[in-house]
Amino acid sequence: MKLDIAYRCQIGGRQENQDRVLILEDAGLAAAALVVADGLGGHQGGALASRLAAEAIAQNFLLNPDLEEEHLRELFCLANDRVLENQQAAPGMRSTAAALFYHQGLLAGGYIGDTRIYRFSQGKLVYQSPDHSVPQMLVYAGEILPRQIRFHPDRNRLLRALGGDSCRPQFLKPLPLSREEDFLLCTDGFWEYVLEEEMEQVLSIPCPAEEGLAELERLLLSRAPEDNDNYSALLLRGRNSL
Repeated sequence: MKLDIAYRCQIGGRQENQDRVLILEDAGLAAAALVVADGLGGHQGGALASRLAAEAIAQNFLLNPDLEEEHLRELFCLANDRVLENQQAAPGMRSTAAALFYHQGLLAGGYIGDTRIYRFSQGKLVYQSPDHSVPQMLVYAGEILPRQIRFHPDRNRLLRALGGDSCRPQFLKPLPLSREEDFLLCTDGFWEYVLEEEMEQVLSIPCPAEEGLAELERLLLSRAPEDNDNYSALLLRGRNSL
């Protein structure tokens, strides 16, 4: 098994990095879990929440690399429980999470919050996970356009996250990992400053994942303010993976 993966997990203009990127692979099982999480909850709480969430999802998947939706839902609920169990140390901490699960040539995904999953086929965007946020609800209601989510004043008001009373992730059904497809997981600190059209332009060019992600990061840094949020992204390129 060889997966072409690149990632960033940067502090941005903040004093603490509350994002987490975790990649766990088991060559013997031909399995991998790729997780990007964005913690919420003030000093140290957000960083703890994202770490606990990412570890619970990735580690438990490798214990049983089953791509059935009910099993993947259980992984997110285990992560939810881990965050809840540790809220005494950091009351109110929560975390978003987006994950890709690979097993024997098939790839599935799951997410909760506003950390996004993008899927591209031959460089064209074919799937973008809807946010679990107030602005996304305004899009559904026809009050704002999707592009207005980026800088909406309520963009940080999440309706679902790990560490809440209920665990309601959403999932991408398993599909073969094709050489024509790429997947991008990224937090709001990343997608706020990189437009979907720019993602398509970059990913339409055959290159290793590291080069593609470096170009996307360059676009972000060219326009993000000095006090920009933490930003994280993980790119999986199907064309260079076996």
